[in-house]
Amino acid sequence: MTKSDNIYIDALKLGVDKMPNGVSRDELMEHLRKIGWEFNQIQEQYLTRWFFTNYYYNHAYNILKQGNPSQIASAQKDMDQHWNKISCYLTAEAYSTYVDYQVLQSTRKSTKQARNISLIAIIISASFALIQILLEVFSNC
Repeated sequence: MTKSDNIYIDALKLGVDKMPNGVSRDELMEHLRKIGWEFNQIQEQYLTRWFFTNYYYNHAYNILKQGNPSQIASAQKDMDQHWNKISCYLTAEAYSTYVDYQVLQSTRKSTKQARNISLIAIIISASFALIQILLEVFSNC
């Protein structure tokens, strides 16, 4: 797998690819580093929280979705000690986000192809119009 322009899309793609077996937070971080992403400790903590709100592990998901700062702070210790090795699965919302991204990418590609085809059609039409005008001018001479 190659690195995309968005670390979160890479993280979601791994979740889709590993859907039958799940993926742990540690596996995700290793994968992201392997494909070329670099992040500092604060970014890694943020990615950890993002992971547990987009990959389902019931205990972590419930705490982080509720957003209670004291629960999140105490949960951080559990994350570091235990949760990071547990296989988790993409939430329906995260999967939907990934599918939406794929549709958007496909639409962009199709739009680019349609634009190119329409430009070619305009050039051909203009060429035929020019030829028609020139034929009229020279036939009247």
